Amino acid sequence: MYWGGLSGSPYSEAVSWGKFVPPAEGGKFGEVFVDATVGLPLVVAAVLERLGEPKSRSAAQQIETNAEAAQSDINSLRARAKNRLAWGERCANKRDASNKAVFSRWLNEVVLRQAGVSRASIYRWMNEFDALHRDIPSDLAREALLAVTDGRGLFNRSDGPVRLSGAAVDALKKYPPPTTDIYDDYRNWALEVDLCVEKARRKGKGDVRK
Repeated sequence: MYWGGLSGSPYSEAVSWGKFVPPAEGGKFGEVFVDATVGLPLVVAAVLERLGEPKSRSAAQQIETNAEAAQSDINSLRARAKNRLAWGERCANKRDASNKAVFSRWLNEVVLRQAGVSRASIYRWMNEFDALHRDIPSDLAREALLAVTDGRGLFNRSDGPVRLSGAAVDALKKYPPPTTDIYDDYRNWALEVDLCVEKARRKGKGDVRK
């Protein structure tokens, strides 16, 4: 598993410090980006097949159930991120088109009741939308990145307007968003960005995880 025994380091990187034998010397390795609830049943089923053990109906059903559960989790996180961005955009547009008194009254009388969250959450969502919209033009990219990270590590809130953290900016330079219209492509990209931000955090780089 990618983030398990490798301590967050891919096989290819672990070769450089001698944890694994390089391919040129006969070493073999494989890397798979997969949720453990999906990958582990598949690995177990493959081992049983090699050992000559028949795969039971219950094992096959469990694999299918785990895959469905993982997809359900992904869909749930995506829906939550989409809702968060939609409210952030709606409120940011209203804020920019209204004076402070009108916006505050609309926020209290309409938004807080409909969204069912606190005033602080609405302002946080607006600030997050502003920061993401400035640097990430794609709706799908913003949606996937927020769904994967829940905002952790993406923003610097220390002073002035909320902006992307230094680690997030560096990660986006290293991994530009896809240009397709397939959500899974964006989710895989967001996982790469999140891993890059996490590595920067471990190295104590700048304004990460604020």
